[in-house]
Amino acid sequence: MIDVLIRNGRVVDGTGSPWYWADIAIEKGRVAAIGGLGQVQASRVLDARGLVVAPGFIDIHSHSDVTLLVDGRAESKVRQGITTEVNGNCGVSAAPLKGMAAERMKRDLSSYGLELDWTTFEGYYGRLTRQGISINAASYVGHGTVRQAVMGNAQRAPTQKEMEEMKAHVERAMSEGAIGLSTGLEFAPGGYAETGEIVELCRVISQFGGIYATHQRNRDTHYEASTREAVEIGERAGVRVQLSHFVPRYPGHDKAPTLLWMVDQARRRGVDVTFDVIPPTDAPLALRRKLRDGYHWAEQSLAHQLIPPWGFEGGPDEVMRRLRDPETRQRFRSEHVPQWKLFGCPKGKFRILGTEYDFPDVVPPMWDRILLNSSRASPDLVGKTLEEIARAKGVTDPWDAAMDVVTAEIEKTRNPNPDIGILGASTAERDSIMALKHPAASVCTDRNALVPYGALAGERSPNSYGAFARVFRKYVRELGIFTLE
Repeated sequence: MIDVLIRNGRVVDGTGSPWYWADIAIEKGRVAAIGGLGQVQASRVLDARGLVVAPGFIDIHSHSDVTLLVDGRAESKVRQGITTEVNGNCGVSAAPLKGMAAERMKRDLSSYGLELDWTTFEGYYGRLTRQGISINAASYVGHGTVRQAVMGNAQRAPTQKEMEEMKAHVERAMSEGAIGLSTGLEFAPGGYAETGEIVELCRVISQFGGIYATHQRNRDTHYEASTREAVEIGERAGVRVQLSHFVPRYPGHDKAPTLLWMVDQARRRGVDVTFDVIPPTDAPLALRRKLRDGYHWAEQSLAHQLIPPWGFEGGPDEVMRRLRDPETRQRFRSEHVPQWKLFGCPKGKFRILGTEYDFPDVVPPMWDRILLNSSRASPDLVGKTLEEIARAKGVTDPWDAAMDVVTAEIEKTRNPNPDIGILGASTAERDSIMALKHPAASVCTDRNALVPYGALAGERSPNSYGAFARVFRKYVRELGIFTLE
């Protein structure tokens, strides 16, 4: 007698083959047999008549490193069919922890009332195992975490001694179960690394058959250059390459065909390049009629889109003084290139995290596609676009209205680096669909695993709860872009 028998299901096996009717026998947590199993006896029988039976989905790009420790049930992922997560993405991982990397993890854990009791992947995996989790979990070792452990946030290349220490951390992480190296080159400290530094570290993971996953340096105006760099790293180090959330942001909406062509060209040369795509989220109901095209609504921090790093230096009073000074505000606007070009971008040459960029044209802002999502000081404005907030405040320029929101938040919270949540419609749905159709594409959430109760009850993300379900509802059933298989 086997443990579990699933009868009468439509089996979709994940190979792309057409579905078929079959029974499935499960013994000791593994599939023991598939087919007509009418005579098989089981301790538990499940009737799947009218339902689809499929292997669990893999969320290839997730960020549950901490939330799995808060609550390992991971219901937001399990309830949409995800049974395996890959964490440690965008250069940030749960190990190695030393120096600034350890301090960052302590802060993240303390917000949930947890304490740090590991420094390596062996220790981290051990804690996950002791606490218990409902899904399978894999992880990259984060380049940013490794760099912080060795160099802090130093804005320079590593010394030879530092490079050897970084390589030793990566080697140990791989020997303890990491599946590769991830980078976050669009933000600090990963963006301070030159290409050669990453190649050296990828040569370490190549000895273990590891994967290089990258959040690229630029994902809009200079997306082609950052894609060339990712392919070059894979080619020089002899590793597979996974391009993270590989869809262009505004104003790069015409780049999707070129970027996919670049992937095809690299694959023809023998470089194993694949990528993941976030299924676009629907716009808030009040905005759907205003937008001419579907967009993925991503999450970001308002303050960091408006203010350069030096603007946050000092205490709350010093930061507020800068924000209230018209000349300093104008400096912010003329010198700072926001990660989201929805806020606009000045024309000229700029050095961003050590890389020189030339923006040949002024990028106009798109204030109607930026939505205030959370604010302790301005709860009455949550749910409004920056364009609507400017009208409500009687302010001509939405940029000034946004700066006023940040100033009010600092004044109320006394936090010089306030966490003000925004949603931005920066990625066109047509580009996401084009990418999802590519044979090298995988679906991802780019979000952490949550549960709707306990310490995680207040955290909300449409992709944490519904990214994979949305693919089946919208792109399979409603639009017929993909088949079920």
